[in-house]
Amino acid sequence: MKRRLEHATNVLEQRFSFRVRWEPFLLHPLCPRDGLPVEQPIGGDLACPRAQHLKETGKSLGLELNFTCPIYPFTVPAHVLLEYAKLHGDGSKQNEVSERLFKAYFTKGRPLEAKHLLKIAQDVGFNVTEVRRYLASPENEERIKHKAVSWRKQGVMAIPFLFVNGQPSCSGAQDIDVLIQTITKAALKFPLGESTV
Repeated sequence: MKRRLEHATNVLEQRFSFRVRWEPFLLHPLCPRDGLPVEQPIGGDLACPRAQHLKETGKSLGLELNFTCPIYPFTVPAHVLLEYAKLHGDGSKQNEVSERLFKAYFTKGRPLEAKHLLKIAQDVGFNVTEVRRYLASPENEERIKHKAVSWRKQGVMAIPFLFVNGQPSCSGAQDIDVLIQTITKAALKFPLGESTV
């Protein structure tokens, strides 16, 4: 949905100002630190129509989906990096960090280990020593886990899930036209000054 959301915001940028913010959600909350083994490719049998449809959809949006990572990774450190990106500077690099995380996992098949996260941090211009300390902090990991739990308590049970101006707006990989309509309605109904999230 990330790429479709970018298309939708590009269409609407003359009407609204956008700041995309990524929040933590754990698909596998009990995932061990070493990850969970993948018994078959994440997209399923790569020769089956569903997997081919996913790959073609990704390709149409400029994404190469390979499903070659051998594990479901322990994603808490990746969310810690996203949180770092949100809190440092003006937060403008968070979306770029998100893009690089997606490509590392879905395109390059990397399990998002510390070395991969630090390479992403370096590539976007962060201080790698500072990021290494931030990633190593148990307090930062616990904060991310707590945030992820809080989103579930607010009714988020799967991703993608879109909030507009703090209001729950839609879930699932919606088409661009649906996103445009959803964003427009939510932005008009819930002006930014009334946001609660």
